[in-house]
Amino acid sequence: MLWLAAAIPALVGARAPVIVNPPIRAQIESTLSEMTRAVLAADQAAFLSHLAQDDPCFVSEWRHWAEQLPASKPEEFSLTIGEGASSFEAARAEFPLVMSWRIITGPKDSWGAGGSKRTVAFPPVVFTKEDPDGDGPLPSRWLFRGERGERRECDVRGPFVICYLPGSEKVVEEVFRAFPVARDHDNEGFEVRPRPQVLKLYTSMAHLQATVYLNMPDQVLGGWSEKDESIKFMTTYARDVQSWTNAYAHEYGHACTWELGPLTPKLPWWAEEGVAELAAQEFRPGHWGRLDAEMRRRAANGTLAPWADLADYITTKPELKHQAYIQGNHMVGHISQRWGREGRNAWLRAMAGGKSLDEATRACLGRPFDQLDREWRESLARPPNNHPGSPRIGEK
Repeated sequence: MLWLAAAIPALVGARAPVIVNPPIRAQIESTLSEMTRAVLAADQAAFLSHLAQDDPCFVSEWRHWAEQLPASKPEEFSLTIGEGASSFEAARAEFPLVMSWRIITGPKDSWGAGGSKRTVAFPPVVFTKEDPDGDGPLPSRWLFRGERGERRECDVRGPFVICYLPGSEKVVEEVFRAFPVARDHDNEGFEVRPRPQVLKLYTSMAHLQATVYLNMPDQVLGGWSEKDESIKFMTTYARDVQSWTNAYAHEYGHACTWELGPLTPKLPWWAEEGVAELAAQEFRPGHWGRLDAEMRRRAANGTLAPWADLADYITTKPELKHQAYIQGNHMVGHISQRWGREGRNAWLRAMAGGKSLDEATRACLGRPFDQLDREWRESLARPPNNHPGSPRIGEK
């Protein structure tokens, strides 16, 4: 999530020494204190004013992070300079960053907002000084640019960028081969062509969690993306090109849905994850058969969840998180089987354009959502051999 623009080169190889410049370090500490005060006040604008603005993806990621602050205001928060290699020069500073916080308003089972104090060590980050000569109209100040990282510029049937930390080169090569396949497959299925993507690889789960949301609910997080952000994954998320293709087919599926309308983030969470799972299932041999069997078992034993319980990522109970994916996958597959790609995509576009779930279902599928839900549940009681085959994201 926090990576340097191409104009700022990475330092690779021998570990950088500690270069001490007390006045510069004091300026950085003052900037970190200002950022800390902004977070404690849930002042999004003040916090974002300390970010370099030349990378829209970087800014979007931290804007989404800051948007959670009013509803989950930290009781405690700090940004400090950590131990290790660092340098403090006239217009550029590099150092390990430490973020600590405690949020007492969230549920006890939340990773970030459960009342316990969290401390996360970041890889070395970079701050640069705006107008270091001080000859501009505004006072010179330090701006946060993110972690010092490597970039691989790629162009396989279209450009994309892979950002990573040294030591992740094997995974980078696998991602380089997997992503274009997943991207082209999803573009066809959603009938869209999103802007070139930035793919970011993380080596620390706590680092990934802390840079997504302070109030991150999930104890385990392997990947993440939001509108206008990079696509983020742990380097340990997949093991080979095939499994990375599956992973990116899901996560890039989200990037495709953002192209369907301005209110895609307001879609029910189960619909967002369900259609992304449908996008990925072609790279999971036998997936639909296993999913269909599980949904039938759940229908028979009464453990299908109410859709309202799966509608919001932050508030969905941990024991239902997995069900949002699988139950959403099966419902979106059911829609695809009956109304095809055109009907399913129209349904998604309607919600992304501002229609409610029920309004979109009436307008695009010709029935209220309650009736669609009833028909779907009734289909699970019929013999499997009366069902069409596995749905595909691209089937017409």
